[in-house]
Amino acid sequence: MFWQPPPEGTGMGFDASTIEYRNAFYNEDGSIDAEVNHPTFGWIPFCARSTDSEQHGVDLFNRLNSASDVAAYVPPEEPTE
Repeated sequence: MFWQPPPEGTGMGFDASTIEYRNAFYNEDGSIDAEVNHPTFGWIPFCARSTDSEQHGVDLFNRLNSASDVAAYVPPEEPTE
């Protein structure tokens, strides 16, 4: 389950411009999976999308999409018999 931020103004969300991330990689649909270091919850999985309904998701996607350390999408291997 991916973390969902609390309502705006509660102080529990995160700033996509400064949050640490690791293990970022593109998905088949162009979204980016990564782990983010949330100030309250520690390292958590996060899927950033350009079409996210939350602004922090769009902001993080744009930041990651501009970064040079996001791994390319690697399609799964076809099973062999």
